[in-house]
Amino acid sequence: MKKICIAILILVAISIRLYHITKFTEFLGDQGRDALILRELVTEGKWPVVGPTVGAGHYTGPFYYYLISPAFVLFGSNPVIAAIEIVVISVTAIVLFLSLATSLFSFPIAYGVSLLWSLSPLMIIQDRRLWNPTPIPFFVLLLITSLFLIFKQKKYWAFLPAAFASAALIQLHYVNGISLLLAGILVIGITYKLIQQGQGKKIIVWLIGSVGLFVLMLYPFISYEAKRGFTDITGSAMTLALKDGQIFSKRLYLNTFMDISSVLASYVVVLPWKLWLIVISAGLIIGNLVQRRTVSYLLVIWFLVGIACLSFYKDTIQPQYAYQFIPIVFLLFAGCLQSMRRLRWPLIIGLILLMTGSSWFFRNPYKATDFDIPRINALTDTVVSLTNGTPFAFTVMNSRSFTDFHVRYFFSMKKAEIVSVDDINNKTLFIVCEAGCPKAESMSKISVMCYTDLCPLDKPEIHLKDWVYVSTTEVGSSAIYSYER
Repeated sequence: MKKICIAILILVAISIRLYHITKFTEFLGDQGRDALILRELVTEGKWPVVGPTVGAGHYTGPFYYYLISPAFVLFGSNPVIAAIEIVVISVTAIVLFLSLATSLFSFPIAYGVSLLWSLSPLMIIQDRRLWNPTPIPFFVLLLITSLFLIFKQKKYWAFLPAAFASAALIQLHYVNGISLLLAGILVIGITYKLIQQGQGKKIIVWLIGSVGLFVLMLYPFISYEAKRGFTDITGSAMTLALKDGQIFSKRLYLNTFMDISSVLASYVVVLPWKLWLIVISAGLIIGNLVQRRTVSYLLVIWFLVGIACLSFYKDTIQPQYAYQFIPIVFLLFAGCLQSMRRLRWPLIIGLILLMTGSSWFFRNPYKATDFDIPRINALTDTVVSLTNGTPFAFTVMNSRSFTDFHVRYFFSMKKAEIVSVDDINNKTLFIVCEAGCPKAESMSKISVMCYTDLCPLDKPEIHLKDWVYVSTTEVGSSAIYSYER
């Protein structure tokens, strides 16, 4: 019966994430940038030594590119295949959560919370994004599960997957260092306890192997950073420190702490009221503390200390910075269910369906009208047909993206010959307007959208008085403006 339930869980989770994934997968500048780099890997054999940039403009490690490279190497340049690979990893996270939660609590509770995870609209939206933060919950779960196997089941080989997960997390985003610090403290405590139990000789080989694996996975990036004075690593670390002239604000810190708590609670149940989400977060903490179990205390400490550390972040805190705590908040919810007596299958499933219904009412993961890949494909097809194979320059306006890499990638797939917008020999210019497009007559100049990894603060401008307007071609709700020099 358990095997049937698990099969149903996997089928439900993967089906609702793959449903019309070509339409619902986000494909903007970040995705286009990554796809262009992986296209170079496929066509030129050029393996990247750095990964995507984070918000402050610092490079991360290249692990994410290695992770999704099989989709590009084996199946060509279609980014949807890579998105499907990410979905598979995300569904594997649900199965891993089920296994861990079953060991910590009970199968009915673990299954109910796993079902809640699989049906959470925010998780569905997140899991189908082709983006380096998306696999973070999987690797956090792999790390926690490995620590559990080492301490509770004496499976010392689990030091290796723990090291693998740690190296992956720090390369997916520097802010994951918060969870690695907490996990590191646990590893020290576990190792000390095992040595006291006379297990030192048994674990030493696995410890050495795990350190070697960790260093090996980070070697390409560390080698690159060493040549640049570790500017990306130190620069990213400084975002947790006060800048010159900044004063620590208790009110701002508390507001940030509450904001992160409410965001994490919304993965369990989506509600439009921040106060109720904060109450739910508090309830998760109290529900675990009353159990007086070591595992419950550890989860509460991980949750509170993790958010407390993240709240020191001085730049704008993005939702993906808290991805590392998603498994913790679901484990806390499972702990709360464990504290409720006489909770059986019908009540668990009924509660999960009620919470899921509420979440979908306030946030339907399929309520979208702007399908990126079909739209960009149609726009680039139109531009290519208008050029008749001649070189051209382009830029993008009114986009949800900060860079034009998403459009540039589709041009590269169609082997269009693109020249720089400041090339004085270029005779053809296309302005790709993605939404809310004005009349061509109302435009006198336009800022060139960023087309480099690190965007300049002062964007160059195109003065349209230097060009002759030719035509406007509408493509759905988007438009293409054609100009000749």
